Amino acid sequence: MAANIHQSLTPDTTQEAVARGRAGEMFRALAHRNFRLFWAGAFLSNVGTWMQTVAQGWLMLNLTDSAFWLGLDGFAATVPGLVLTLLGGVFADLLDRKRLLLVTQFGAGLTALLLASAIYTGVVDRWIILAASFVTGCCFSLAAPSYQAIMIDLVGREDLSNAIALNSTQFQLSRVLGPLLAGVAFVTLGVAGCFLANGLSYIAIVIALALVRIPAGRREGAHSLRERGALWRDLTDGFRYVLKRPRVFMLLLISGVTSLFGAPYLTMMPVFARDVFQM
Repeated sequence: MAANIHQSLTPDTTQEAVARGRAGEMFRALAHRNFRLFWAGAFLSNVGTWMQTVAQGWLMLNLTDSAFWLGLDGFAATVPGLVLTLLGGVFADLLDRKRLLLVTQFGAGLTALLLASAIYTGVVDRWIILAASFVTGCCFSLAAPSYQAIMIDLVGREDLSNAIALNSTQFQLSRVLGPLLAGVAFVTLGVAGCFLANGLSYIAIVIALALVRIPAGRREGAHSLRERGALWRDLTDGFRYVLKRPRVFMLLLISGVTSLFGAPYLTMMPVFARDVFQM
């Protein structure tokens, strides 16, 4: 019997067991029900967001025939982040993150559906698109810090790093799949179909968040917004924290410079596709 056991533990089977163990470690955050719900809902919602991103660039370019207006649309979507992301970070500490995400995701989804209806009815123009981009940008800016901070509420500290990695994976997957599906929707449903799909995709994240049950003892937060001066105190504490830590400051600076000079190429892709590649 002992000999049989010894024979079964060959180097090959041992390596297979180690490989299976490592594979399990790669996805261990998915063992948490709350994280599975959030991951799936966020993935579907992000796919819809990338579908709309592709469609909105083409729509603005077709309406205005101007790269300037295309760039202005990108500006309208991102400029709220200059202020509201800072407030969103404070709100992530002072407010219920789940509730904040529910409100902002509902707002972004409703905006997409209203824009889809404007296209279907033929009343859409450049100003409606700019307004929709600004509102969506406000929702995203307020939600972004809570979107990251809620990870610890979903999985705890032990599996936090794995949850962050898996969350980044679903974002990158949606970034690949979303534009692909946008092309299919363009052909089958028209440009409005991409906006409709995005609006409906928010149902997934709203339902997922509604089903999430965060244990009372796991909720990570500093204090309440009702405390006098809490908003300003947390905001100034954040600035002091960054200024006292050169590495953190440099990381933020690098990220800001990259976003300022690198990310806008995505906004201008419809111009390149039409004028450079003759598509």
